[in-house]
Amino acid sequence: MIHFFTRNQYKNTVLAIWALLAVVQACFTELMDDEAYYWVYSNHLDWGISTIRP
Repeated sequence: MIHFFTRNQYKNTVLAIWALLAVVQACFTELMDDEAYYWVYSNHLDWGISTIRP
């Protein structure tokens, strides 16, 4: 039987493909409400940050 990859190479290939798909998905997925809320407030930090949503 011919083996093209070793066990570690198979594992690394699967992880690389999974990471690539995660990056592609992140590029095309919009922020959800909670994520957008925290992203906006993280760009405008203040001394009196309120963590309670309006």
